[in-house]
Amino acid sequence: MIIDFENGQINVKNSFFKHNMTFMDSLQQAKKFDYEVRDFKNGYKWIYFKTKEIKGYFFHIGLCFKDDFLDFVDFRFLTLEELKNDTWDNWSEEKELKKKERYENWLDDSIGSNRQFIWGKTVTYYDSKGGSSGILIKYK
Repeated sequence: MIIDFENGQINVKNSFFKHNMTFMDSLQQAKKFDYEVRDFKNGYKWIYFKTKEIKGYFFHIGLCFKDDFLDFVDFRFLTLEELKNDTWDNWSEEKELKKKERYENWLDDSIGSNRQFIWGKTVTYYDSKGGSSGILIKYK
């Protein structure tokens, strides 16, 4: 499981990222991967991991830091077929909403309908302006 719902920790290929983790500590963990850092110079920094294969799915993972502490994790996953065809040329709102539904089902299967925890919450989203959907893990 990529998410430990007991403590909100994210596990990616034997590396972990958790609530209140600093940006620098996360960079130490990220060095095991191909990643990109973006600093928006407004108190927010991101670490984006290149696509990671985990148990047959291909994950896109972004860690968002506010004032140098992990604030939330944004991720989505695709099948190999979807990864090969993941272009704007074949994007449709219908397909994206189906992905959101798959993420809802994945969370239901993983943790049930209660998505509020001591450490934060987990939600799915569809961003009509950005044309994407995914899962957010928002820390308190």
